[in-house]
Amino acid sequence: MPKEVKFAKFNGGGYIHIPLNGSKVLHELTNSDFTFCVLAKPDFVKPIKWTEHYEDFALFVRSGVHTGLFYSTVNRFKGNVWDNNNIEYPLNSLEYNNKIVHLVFCVNNKKKKHSLYVNGIRVSESDEFYQLDKRRPPSLPQIPKEKDFYKYPKEYSDYFMGSANPFTKEFSCFYKGKIYESAIWDTELSADEIEVLYENIFDMDLTEDFELYKSSDNLVGYWNFDIIHDDKIFDESFLEHHGFLHNVEIGTEKI
Repeated sequence: MPKEVKFAKFNGGGYIHIPLNGSKVLHELTNSDFTFCVLAKPDFVKPIKWTEHYEDFALFVRSGVHTGLFYSTVNRFKGNVWDNNNIEYPLNSLEYNNKIVHLVFCVNNKKKKHSLYVNGIRVSESDEFYQLDKRRPPSLPQIPKEKDFYKYPKEYSDYFMGSANPFTKEFSCFYKGKIYESAIWDTELSADEIEVLYENIFDMDLTEDFELYKSSDNLVGYWNFDIIHDDKIFDESFLEHHGFLHNVEIGTEKI
């Protein structure tokens, strides 16, 4: 039976801003173990030669350390972190199939590794990536604390959907397409938990444990666009990490 779901529609110039507003949880999140999750459907970008032009479009990102999930002009998804020497450490998926996709990006700073899952399956992990690319160091460096690589005009960097940072032209990375929900946890989700999330998309409340998913208490941000007042999107994790719409439309569709 078809189900009606909500989404945020990004036009390549809009974004959702999730400010830190003094939140210690969000400020410290990317210095520990964490997980980003996005359910999205990008507007398909015709594949082009990446050697001639390449661009990333931000799905859900923390600015400053430029950490998060992206869609690219080569029709792949990417989980990304940067080290304290301003070196990028991306994990890439295979080519995108133009359907709704469930993305999970996990970072384990204790073990110095990161992993990318697409539709419940781990498609790339840092250990495998470094074995293939000898130019990279053998392990992922610790994400530096309070490091602002691009000198953004904020004491600490905020979180964004649909843009890496809308306040700077060079690194705006504006996205075109839909996002159905986004979430973050202050822990690395297990492969079993991620499989449960994918198998129950649109039918699961992330604030409650379900089957092998046991990390509801670690949920620190959850936006599914069910509760919106004016331009304010309420955080369903109950931690009041609310987002704010900027030139983004909210719609519904049956799936």
